[in-house]
Order: sequence, then C-alpha cells, then structure tokens
Amino acid sequence: MANNNLPGIAVGLGILLGLVAGAAVLGRSLEQMRVAERYVTVRGVAERDVTSDLSIWPIKVRVAGENLANASQSADAARAKVLAFLEAN
Repeated sequence: MANNNLPGIAVGLGILLGLVAGAAVLGRSLEQMRVAERYVTVRGVAERDVTSDLSIWPIKVRVAGENLANASQSADAARAKVLAFLEAN
C-alpha cells in the first residue's frame, strides 16, 4: 500500500517546489520595483537662445499687366513695397 501513495507525494512535492519558487521570484520582483522607485530619469530638450541675422521667408506677389513689360514693372514696384515694409518693421 505504501507504493500507492508515492505518485501523490511526488505531485505534492512538485506543487510545493513550484509555489516556493514562485514566491521567491515574486519577492525579488517586488524588491527590484522598490529599488527602481528611488531613481528618477530625466529626459528633455536643452534650450538656449541663439541670435540669428538670417531669415528666409517665401513671399508671393502676384501682379497682372497687359504685357510683359508692364507686369515686370508692377512686380518690381510690389517687391520694393514689401522690402520697404520689412525694413521699416
């Protein structure tokens, strides 16, 4: 009759060892989580003021004229007005 209990004892020991191993892993994981909470990692963008004397602004000016010469003169006059405004401001 002692041989009939041997498979049950083996299964019980296997379950016991699994529970002990699981508890050990869980304990170590909780300890690592607590240690990780003590540190802060900061990531960001470093900012600084930079002075620049160059700027490129695409500005479209549309003019209409009866012929190419009149349209070219109107475009030059419109360009001069835009440049005068930008230099004044």
